[in-house]
This record gives sequence, structure tokens and C-alpha cells, in this order.
Amino acid sequence: MTLDRELITSTALSLLKPRVKFKPYGRNPKYGFDCIGVVTWVGKQCGYLPADYKLPLYAYPPQPELFEHFNEMAVRRDGPEAGCIAIFAPAGLPQHSGIVVQADGQWQCIGIDLYTQHRPWVTISPLDQSKVWRFYDYVAQS
Repeated sequence: MTLDRELITSTALSLLKPRVKFKPYGRNPKYGFDCIGVVTWVGKQCGYLPADYKLPLYAYPPQPELFEHFNEMAVRRDGPEAGCIAIFAPAGLPQHSGIVVQADGQWQCIGIDLYTQHRPWVTISPLDQSKVWRFYDYVAQS
């Protein structure tokens, strides 16, 4: 099975209409998501992560070990592409994640808004490429 980028982006975009709220460690759109909750939920809905996949709880500030989980569920890529996972990683520490889409000729990130102080909803925000991002593709299941 090849990676269906259109399915990934449409699934991520579906979180914008009902205004899914922010909830620390949230993993269910009914109750809310944190940023990695968006990424794991989309992966499960699209069949790229097992339904029982659980990302271990993480600390703040995030620990570099969190990248090990992305290396298990995804493959690192060199740059953005629609449907890939974006991880904001200043100083090598994962601090934010989302799903990449292209809108209005720009790369955008669907996730909890990194640029507002209160982060109340899943939103679509510009992907500021002057910042340090890592990009991953879900692993296509056979």
C-alpha cells in the first residue's frame, strides 16, 4: 500500500470544522487533542498506525527520546510534503507537531496552534521554515 497523502490531509482537515479543542495529552476529538494527539489520531484513522498504538506520556520540556517513537511509526524525510508529519525541534527537542498541507501556495501545519499563547483549538497555521522542523512520513502498511 502506498502512502495516501490526500487521505492524510483530508483527515487532518476534518478536525478544523468541529473546532476540536486543546487538551493536554488529549487523544480523542470528542474531548480534545494536544499536538501529538492530532498526529497519532490521523495516523490511526488512515490505517498507518495500529488502533491500539499508544504514545507514552511525555514530560515538558520534551525529551529527545520522544523522537524514538517517531522513528518507530514513521520515516524521516528531508523536507515538507503534503500529508507528512512536521515536528518543531529547536535545540533537538520535540516541542510541537502537526500534519503538513499546502494551502494558498504555502506550507501549512494542522495541529494545535503553535503561535498563540492559549492554543485553544486544532487550527491550520503557516509552517515557518525559518524555524527548526523535522519531517516524517507515516509508514505505508502492506
